[in-house]
Amino acid sequence: MGADGLLSTMRRQLGLGRLLPLRQEAEWAGWLTERAARAALTRAVAEAAPGVRLGELRLGADGDPRDPSEDAALPAPSGALPPGPLRMTAEFAAYPTVPLTGVAERVRAALVEEATERLGLSVAAVDLEVTELLSEPPEPAGPPHEPPSPPDSLRSGGPCADEVAEAVTAVDGVAGLSAVLDGWLGAVRVEDRQEPPSRLVRLQWEAEGRRPLPALAGEVARAAASAAARDGGAPGPVRVTLLVTAVD
Repeated sequence: MGADGLLSTMRRQLGLGRLLPLRQEAEWAGWLTERAARAALTRAVAEAAPGVRLGELRLGADGDPRDPSEDAALPAPSGALPPGPLRMTAEFAAYPTVPLTGVAERVRAALVEEATERLGLSVAAVDLEVTELLSEPPEPAGPPHEPPSPPDSLRSGGPCADEVAEAVTAVDGVAGLSAVLDGWLGAVRVEDRQEPPSRLVRLQWEAEGRRPLPALAGEVARAAASAAARDGGAPGPVRVTLLVTAVD
């Protein structure tokens, strides 16, 4: 890979932000990119508080971050936060049609509801900062810019990878496969491991609709595991790690 390609890859990875924990089970574990969470939260605020223009929004561990491998039963992707509560910090500009405290409460309520009820994130605290008072309501925000994926990004590999891809994309609420995390080597990656004997499935995919994300992710994980076990050649239990890269 040349210097330009390496820089492009680094920018793409940094653009994902942190990888936020969705759920950790014995058979599957899931994460959501901070970029996807930010887009969903921005839309929620726009709907709940039309006079607000959301600025920088970040999600991080509430407290001292730990190595996610200490808590996860499955290998965590690089950049993943460990299971546990999150702290959200957000800046916003507001056109104060009501007292500013009321605007802030609307913003806070929209962020918490979207983060907990739809995205399934554990949010312990929300810190808000008003950065500007607007003289007129802001224009509706357009969809966030998504950098293009590399041309071969939807390649898959390993035993039953095509069957896994077909099963996952058939789940109601899955918009499609994606491949934004380069370290996972494609949208679907299946590998057999000997220590301990198991078959590991790695998935990257996009969600759509209003289904709560943890429940949808669990259905996706079960569909992937069933497809990966279908050939009978797995050396042990099938386990699934997944990354949700967009929520529409």
